[in-house]
Amino acid sequence: MKRIISLAVLAGFCFVAASVLAADIKITGFGQWWYYYSDAPEPGVSQFQMGRMRFKAASQLTEKVGFFTQFDFRASPSVHLLDALLDVKVAPWMTVRAGSFTIPFGIETPISPYALEAISYSYVVGAGEGTGFFGGLRDVGFQVRGKYTPVDYAVAFMNGTGLANSENDKWKNITGRLGFGMQGISVGGSGFYGFIHPSDSLGGLNLDSLWSMTRFGADLKVDIANVLLKGEFIMGSQDVADDSTMSQMGYYATLGYTFPLTEMGPGDEGYMAFQPVVRYDAWDSDGDVDDNGISRISAGANFWFDKNAKVSAFYEIRSEEWDDGPKDDRFRLQLAYAW
Repeated sequence: MKRIISLAVLAGFCFVAASVLAADIKITGFGQWWYYYSDAPEPGVSQFQMGRMRFKAASQLTEKVGFFTQFDFRASPSVHLLDALLDVKVAPWMTVRAGSFTIPFGIETPISPYALEAISYSYVVGAGEGTGFFGGLRDVGFQVRGKYTPVDYAVAFMNGTGLANSENDKWKNITGRLGFGMQGISVGGSGFYGFIHPSDSLGGLNLDSLWSMTRFGADLKVDIANVLLKGEFIMGSQDVADDSTMSQMGYYATLGYTFPLTEMGPGDEGYMAFQPVVRYDAWDSDGDVDDNGISRISAGANFWFDKNAKVSAFYEIRSEEWDDGPKDDRFRLQLAYAW
């Protein structure tokens, strides 16, 4: 299976290389710059950060074949590839995707960090937070996706080792989402089933032992008349020994309202808008252990001073059940620009 995936991806990229000179390539991207403050460790930390600097290249090579790639050029870590995929439209309601892509689970995991309402991903998703089910948002494999209004779907078979590590066995992870949406309201359900190898006594992987992990999620999004309501609940289990399983769960709920400041729409030059947002999210890393949950309230606002430029400011009130020490509240100010 691994050889088939590798050959298919290689064939796809050879096709892209042969077509690229004649292709109409569209270059886009975005940057995020942050000022960050945290109460902990005492007496506090204050710093400017280069959040993200991404460049994207996309091309519709033929009527049915498209290509997309994305790099992150931020100073730390070094320049690295995020997405490199080939889409083949086999029917109006079905597209086959091969390469490196975001995991199709829920509604927050697949979206760009530029589009996040509260700057950061939720605890339960976990990207960049050191928590949650999806610390790595991307993997390599095949995906079948599409939409037949009002139903949309995506199913992916992936290596399960992320982008930084090569595959180490013959087993594959499977994940997907089925959604239903119309007139600004969408609901969906997601599932995931995969495998991991435990660590051996030397800190490597014990390839003779295979542990399973499952994840199930439900999501809701309402975007009507400038009101945004979005939430997800995700639960899962993971083997932590040959005869022991750990349960995990988390959720978030986001509420926002957009005040248009001009008559232009979001895609028009001169667009200006103000969007206050509040989010509550929580994560329990082990359901069998007391006092290990974390939660936070994120409150702030986004201000678009043009269609592709915004300033965001959010304050996080954090709660860690095991910590009776100093506060760990955080503040982040963001300038973001897309092109």
